This record gives sequence, C-alpha cells and structure tokens, in this order.
Amino acid sequence: MDEIGSKAGAASDRDLRAAREDHAEAWLEQRMVLAIQGRVTDSDTLREWRGDQQSSFSATCRSFADDENEAEMTRAIGEESIVAGTIRWVRDDREGGTLSLNDCRIFAYDPGETVLAALPNDSAGLMLRPPEYEEAFAGPGEGISMSDVDRVLYAAEFNSRIDGFGNGYTQRDEDIYVLLRDGTAYRHAWNFAFTDLDIDLSRQREPDRWFSWRDSWGTVTLTQTGGLDAGEEIDLSNASRLMPVPQGQLLDGTYYYLNVGMGGRRSDRDYAFSANGELVHTRGGFVAGNFGTSYIIVSGDSDVAASRYTFDGYTLLIDGPDGEERHFVALIDGQDSNRPEEIIIDGQVHWLRKDEP
Repeated sequence: MDEIGSKAGAASDRDLRAAREDHAEAWLEQRMVLAIQGRVTDSDTLREWRGDQQSSFSATCRSFADDENEAEMTRAIGEESIVAGTIRWVRDDREGGTLSLNDCRIFAYDPGETVLAALPNDSAGLMLRPPEYEEAFAGPGEGISMSDVDRVLYAAEFNSRIDGFGNGYTQRDEDIYVLLRDGTAYRHAWNFAFTDLDIDLSRQREPDRWFSWRDSWGTVTLTQTGGLDAGEEIDLSNASRLMPVPQGQLLDGTYYYLNVGMGGRRSDRDYAFSANGELVHTRGGFVAGNFGTSYIIVSGDSDVAASRYTFDGYTLLIDGPDGEERHFVALIDGQDSNRPEEIIIDGQVHWLRKDEP
C-alpha cells in the first residue's frame, strides 16, 4: 500500500486512502482464497498476536461458509486459529485497518503441522497491542496510589442523533480522568478502579491514555503525551470532580442506566442497593427501530443477579454467585453520599430512580 502513498498522508487525504484500499483489494483478489493465522478475538474477528504487539490489520468475517463454521468461530474466541476466505473489501484506518472476508472457514492451528509463509521482516505490519483486562489488572490496591492523586474528574456529553434509518439515539461520551500530583494524568476506561491498574504496562501499551495537565486559575487543560494524537489538548474546565464512596457507606435506592443506541438498541441496567448490604443487579435490552422498509422489534431476556456489596474507595465489591467482582465506582462531589442523585459505575452515570419511596 505504501507504494501508492504513505499511511500518514492517507490519514488526511480521503482520495489517497481510497487509492491505497483499492490497490490492496486488487492485490488480494488475485490470491483467490486467503488463509490467515491469528488469535480469534471476537465471534467474527481474527488478529495476529506477538507478545505485546499485534498485526496492524484485523480480519473480519462478513459471511461464513455455513452455520457450523460460524459457530466454531465463536467457540474459538481466545484461541490461535486459521481463517480462510475471499476478500470483500479493505479498510485503511488512521491506525491499522480491516480485511473483510466472505465465505469464511475456520481451522485449528497446530504450529507443529502447519507451515506458514513468512516475510524476512514484517515488523512494519505490527503495532502495539492494547492490554487485555487480565493484563491491565495488577491486583487490588496495586495500581495508582491515592496519595499520588490530586483529583479525579468526570467529563460527559450526551447528544441526540438520528441514524441512517431515521431512528433516534443518544450518543454518550463519558470519560474519567485521574490527575496525579506529578503533573501527569490518566484517562481511566477499565471497569476496575484505577487503584488496581498495572501502571507500567499501561504507559507502555496504551500511551494514548496518558497526558500532562495544568490548572491555570481554574482552567484545567490536558495535553496528550502519547499515541497518534500526542500534543492535542483537552479542556476539562467544566468537568465534575469525583469522590470515593465513604468507608462503610451503604445505599438504599435503585440506580439505573438507560441508553438507546444506533439501530434502536436499548440497554437497561439497574443496581438496587439495600441498606442491609444486599444488591440486586438487573440487566436487559431489546432492539426496536426502522430497518429499510420494516420496523423490527427484538426483545432480550433480562438477567437478574442477587448478591451482597461493599464499597472500598473507588471500588464496588460485589460478592455474587460467581465470586467477587470489582467495579469502578464514584460519587459526584457535592451530592449527598447517603442518597446521591447520581453514581458512576464502570465509567457510566447511573441515576437514582425517583419513583421509589
């Protein structure tokens, strides 16, 4: 693709990006069937992993040869496999890209039996691999120390949009920023608390989440220090300050999350906290929206789990049927900690249900 033009140039030139994609598609179409080895990362996606790096491009199956191959792809998530298919299209993203395949078939990969074609030096086709949950989680209290934290900020923006089928949806942009006393800052997006984060691994493998920050007469500005957007600034002057849940605090109320996304996809979550330490967590959703000339409704089953809970600073500990779960939790500064109007769970705001006594 670089013989057509650079990837850096294609990031700002749509015509060059399209030319790179067309060139790659034409080259791949000559191969008839592509066989790609890598780790199955989703029910339709495969990507090569090499330690802390991964292939710049992922392979995504747009269709499968039959239902059995589609089911096997789902069963193989997390395993090394080989996917064979024909090229449908190539998308050259700002970072990395996607090969879309038709008529996919999946095969088990045995390095002792399968010989793969290799290039003398293919490092140009690799990029940093973002850490998995298990890698980023250092352990309880093994991450950012509270003594190093200057403040924690929550920036949110909610906008009503219309998708291509005329369905209304809400675009939720919610970010948590941890500002440290040494002048650095971290955008926290994991479901566990930042106090459990593997800091060194994060700095190495997710550099786009790290910033420097300054406070000039109440105007808080972040400057990204890594990743493709290094040097870009973010104004957090209107962000809300977050506080940990007080030690021993128990809540008595139901907090809900409701969002209608693109395509009419609705997501519902309820956390019903009781003052006796019991918690009932309900999760559900359905799809209702216009698709072409049809209006489709697909309902999903609700998932209800009863457990017990405690708070430990920025961590919500849930002792449920599958063992202990650790979730990021925070209160918005200035609200009544005994009955807050809002609570942040896993980086998303949940509102107090007012129709309860």
